[in-house]
Amino acid sequence: MKNTPKLLLLSALLFLLPFYGKAQSAPAEYQQKLDLLQNMVGKPAPAFTAKTIDGKKVDLASLKGKVIVVNFWFVGCLPCEEEMPLLNKLTDQYKDNPNVVFLAFANSTKGSVKSFFKRKTFKYQTVTDAKAIADTYNVSGYPSHFIIDKEGVLKFASIASQDNIDEFLSGKIQGVLAK
Repeated sequence: MKNTPKLLLLSALLFLLPFYGKAQSAPAEYQQKLDLLQNMVGKPAPAFTAKTIDGKKVDLASLKGKVIVVNFWFVGCLPCEEEMPLLNKLTDQYKDNPNVVFLAFANSTKGSVKSFFKRKTFKYQTVTDAKAIADTYNVSGYPSHFIIDKEGVLKFASIASQDNIDEFLSGKIQGVLAK
């Protein structure tokens, strides 16, 4: 009986030991994914051609001369959904600027996105079934954000959301517009 607390503690430690290695490698994995994205910055953005949920054709070449703000998300992604009101605020901020385009690539079906849009508003032009495009942009986490300059060069890439994402992205957009 005296050894019961020690045995319980030892059992708990042995149970948690495999998770310790995973927790230690998680920051390294995240850093590798971030490095992969950062290595794309300053290079031509991967080309894409797609149709938005409302049938409009969009492609990188036809958007040359505009700053393109890109968001990758999927239905069921809580952080994606939580940042949408701030991203809508961002689109409102630039609604009168014809040189800024907001595009979202949803890694979800057209039907699920249409159903989602019945409950939530998202003002970005949205392309559905966009896994192939996400793969060309090395998206490994959601939400992800990219900014492409007027010449088609990737100027910013980020995994995950953050507080005040609208203000953060607005600063990045302003920097790209100023050049």
